[in-house]
Amino acid sequence: IYTRTVANPEAMTVDYHCAWDQGFHLWMVYLMRVVDAQVVLDKPGSVVLWVNCRHPFYDENGYPDTAPPKRPVWVGDFWEMFSAGHQLEMDNLKAICEYRAAHGLPIKPEWMS
Repeated sequence: IYTRTVANPEAMTVDYHCAWDQGFHLWMVYLMRVVDAQVVLDKPGSVVLWVNCRHPFYDENGYPDTAPPKRPVWVGDFWEMFSAGHQLEMDNLKAICEYRAAHGLPIKPEWMS
């Protein structure tokens, strides 16, 4: 998988641009926005909004010549499971952030700086 992260700290957005078999057209784009929970829910914390649009390549690989021979599946075959998979990822992110906050640890580990 090829990925590029595009973050805008001022806007509190993080976008992940991805593709399975090639790195020149990162067509799977995960759009994330972090919102102050005090503003939208009247309580401390953050709200993460996550949008993943269904690009046409989910239905058919736009670059079949870059796929490994005889691969039995395509990323779009899993579209119906994306919601459940992304919910697991969000639950894990929430647990990690809550643990780090409760133990006085920085949300962003030093090794990521």
